[in-house]
Amino acid sequence: MESKKYLLSEIIILISSAIGLLSLFMPWVNLAFLSQNGFAQQGYIFLVVMIYPALSAYKKKSSNKIISIITLVIGLIVMFAYISDKSVDFFGASISAAGSGAYAMLLALIGALVGVIMNKRVNQEL
Repeated sequence: MESKKYLLSEIIILISSAIGLLSLFMPWVNLAFLSQNGFAQQGYIFLVVMIYPALSAYKKKSSNKIISIITLVIGLIVMFAYISDKSVDFFGASISAAGSGAYAMLLALIGALVGVIMNKRVNQEL
């Protein structure tokens, strides 16, 4: 059985997935009187879009590039909407209540998308 090395793009996908998982333990909502982690904010839903590319990268198998890109872009759009929805008006000033965990998940989704686009082991067919 031939042992294949991990490609740089697969390493990027795996590290991004790990960052996404770790972001669930960080605060996703952070105000002076309120702080909630990713589990309380149901951030684990964002990991669903990262499962297919992460498993394919871990197993060093080819995956469908189009499906991976579409799911990650959907995750990015929803994450941007989540972050923009967490702004509140406080004494006439708009304050973002999105915590560091939400931004870490955003970076993880971007990293996974970059890894999928860079991946040479990925199929182009449906």
